[in-house]
Amino acid sequence: MKKNYLLLTLLLASTLGFGQTIHVIDDFVTGETPAYTTSTPEEITNTTQYFGVTNETEVDAVVDIEDHNFFGARQLSSTENLTYSGFDVTGETNFTIAIGVAEDDAEDGLEDWDAEDTVSFQYRLDGGSWMDLFVFSGTGTNTAPHLVGEGTILTDDVEEFMETVEISGNTTLDIRVLFEGLTEVDEDIAIEFIAVVSDIEDLPSIEITSPEEETNYPNETTSVDINYTVTGSADEIFIYINDESYALNTNAGDYTYTVPVSNDSTYEIELVALVDGYNIWGDDATLIIGSGSPVLSSETNQIEDFKVYPNPVKNNKFSISSSSNELKEIKLYNVLGKLVLSATAKNNEFINVDHLTSGVYVLKVVEGNNVSTKKLIIE
Repeated sequence: MKKNYLLLTLLLASTLGFGQTIHVIDDFVTGETPAYTTSTPEEITNTTQYFGVTNETEVDAVVDIEDHNFFGARQLSSTENLTYSGFDVTGETNFTIAIGVAEDDAEDGLEDWDAEDTVSFQYRLDGGSWMDLFVFSGTGTNTAPHLVGEGTILTDDVEEFMETVEISGNTTLDIRVLFEGLTEVDEDIAIEFIAVVSDIEDLPSIEITSPEEETNYPNETTSVDINYTVTGSADEIFIYINDESYALNTNAGDYTYTVPVSNDSTYEIELVALVDGYNIWGDDATLIIGSGSPVLSSETNQIEDFKVYPNPVKNNKFSISSSSNELKEIKLYNVLGKLVLSATAKNNEFINVDHLTSGVYVLKVVEGNNVSTKKLIIE
């Protein structure tokens, strides 16, 4: 099933519900105007010395961010920073920051950060002093970078971290990432995303109350009622039924949506809220139902060794590949959930998207009984 999200939604959706005030969700998409400023201009000097938005194709960094950009820092010549300034927090009682970070493990098996190598995620209110949120540092010579005070070690797999800070009577919020040290060729960090959301305890929620997950109805059933509850309100709410989306009431209350069904069929159903331009969903807003004798399972197998290239898409075409030569069914959705491309392709066969505008899309690929979904960026 299609899921519209930027990179933090796996973290936010499972923990926070629907966002009411989203200050920023930055996944470092090339071509978009940066929401941040940097202490010096971004520069990719070579494959092992860089400060700025890059990717695994452009630099020599092996991290679990294979199909999109990240903000990287490596072999720096001076202390640097990345800063988001001037978020309006008037009347807000807290803010939550979520980040995804990784570090390229050393090929020789030795960890590379020293004690003076530090990357600090910080905040300040109303132009006051900078306060630490997350600090990653080495513990000695050639040691593993870890989260100070908590101990989580950074590896080439993206780790996600989240922190909520109570505030009162403040008007502006700034967020900064301070890079100190990282002067050697094997000292690096990759930031997959940074997100800032306010007043999470006041956020609305959405829940499907019936039917139960994987309910199977007899053939000749013509419709099934989906009952759901909305607490609070969102900008827009949609129900997705397999590949189609329909707008729902955005006000708080209990509702019923009737889904037409056919014999021997499976229906993946999901309720999604659109808030501040982002689609975010909740843990209790999805289910699968069927009629007759369909395969009913909420667990899908991922396509083995699934890759998309290039991503971001350049020159209006991209290709997909996997470890299987089986023909692949391809569907591409825009940010409103509309199906904009449907095709089949073999491994490494180019898919033309010259009819689509630049932006962020959701790519769903089906290969036999396996399904994979990725965000696709068209430049």
